[in-house]
This record gives sequence, C-alpha cells and structure tokens, in this order.
Amino acid sequence: MIPILIYIIAAVLTGGIGIGIGIGVFWDEIQKKIRGKRIAVLGVRAVGKTTLMQFLMKGTIPEKYFSGQGARSVTQDKALKLEHLELILKDATDFPGDSSFYQSWKEEYLKADIIFYLLRTDHVLNGNPVNEKRISEDFSQINLWKKDLKDTSRRRPFFIVGTYCDSDPDYEALSEDNVGNYIDKFRKLPIIGKSVAMAGNDQHPVKVVLGSTLTKNSTRLLVLKILNELKSMDVI
Repeated sequence: MIPILIYIIAAVLTGGIGIGIGIGVFWDEIQKKIRGKRIAVLGVRAVGKTTLMQFLMKGTIPEKYFSGQGARSVTQDKALKLEHLELILKDATDFPGDSSFYQSWKEEYLKADIIFYLLRTDHVLNGNPVNEKRISEDFSQINLWKKDLKDTSRRRPFFIVGTYCDSDPDYEALSEDNVGNYIDKFRKLPIIGKSVAMAGNDQHPVKVVLGSTLTKNSTRLLVLKILNELKSMDVI
C-alpha cells in the first residue's frame, strides 16, 4: 500500500502552488481536486501498486516485477508532467500486499483523502476463488476501518482500479463507445458489487476504473481515466 501526498504546480509558474492560465476547465478542476491531498493505494501483491507508484513518482515503470517483503520509501527525482499538470509527490512509501500489513493499511486509510484499491481484472473475471477470498477479506477490513473515521462528514472518493485488462481479448477489442458497458458488467459481478457496498456510502462514493499497467503508455492512460472520474466527484 502506498500513501502519497500530491502537490500540483504548473510549468509556467515560477513559484507557489497553482495551475497555468488558459489550459482549460478540465485540468483546472483536477488540480483543485487533488492539490495537497493524501492518496492511499491498497491491494495484494502483483496487482500494479509499485508500477503505479513508480509512474507517478518517476514517469517510468519497473522493468521487472518487484515483490516487496517490507515497507520501502521512494523519492521523486523530478515532477511528473502529465498533460497540463506537473505532479509533485511527497511521502511515498510502498507497503507489501500481505494481510500481515493490515495495521499499516489501516493507518494510511484513515489519513487518506482519496483511496485506490487495485485488483487484477483477469483473476476476477476467471472467478479465481483464492483471489475472491482475499478481496472479500480486504473489504471486510476496509468496512471496519470506515467505522473508525473520526470525521464522518468528509467525502473521501474510493476507486476500485482493475488492472491486467490487457489479458482480456474482449477488453482489448472494445470501441470507445462500449467501454462503459464493459465497466457496468464488471461492476455487477458479485465480488465487485459486494466490495463497492462495503467500501462506500454517501461520504465514500466508489468508482470502478479499468485499465492496464503493462506499459508506460497504458499506465498513463489509466491515471488519466482516474483523474477524469475524479473530476466529477466531491473531495473535501
């Protein structure tokens, strides 16, 4: 799990935190949503957490899979340029996905303004029982942690982020017009519906975003999808 504190700056500015003038309403809204926010990234091993973190921190993805045995800190060499934004990330720590780290997950969940939970879409679509059991356990914990929040009025967007969509030929063949139908079908799967119900309520709206972290470009597109969904959500 990766807690990340995000600051937004614009390349055209020479000081302070802000956004460039005349870049469009979309990016202006995005920077207001995530500036200074803390993001927790949850999920089991090998779902793309480290890849997502490295992309956000360095604009690259790992050349090979890294299986962490303990928490490790990662520093950002330079701001990540993403379209009209530059992202400066602070306090990035990569925690393993083992359930033995639930206490660390909980601590960051309670401090986070935005939460991502990554899972493998291919395992969900295949009905992998071991995978479903672990997802169910994770969201049972999240449901308990939600009750421990001191400020229950805060709106904290929760994203279920499905990775490994590149493994599904049906997804790869989708036209842009049919992506929404694919996501709706995925969201109606029993394990996903149950997870959405356990993670969400009026203060915790849940979005489902699907994509891939296989390549740098696919990871970039996944991040852009998340930002697009975040644009329409309230973040306090």
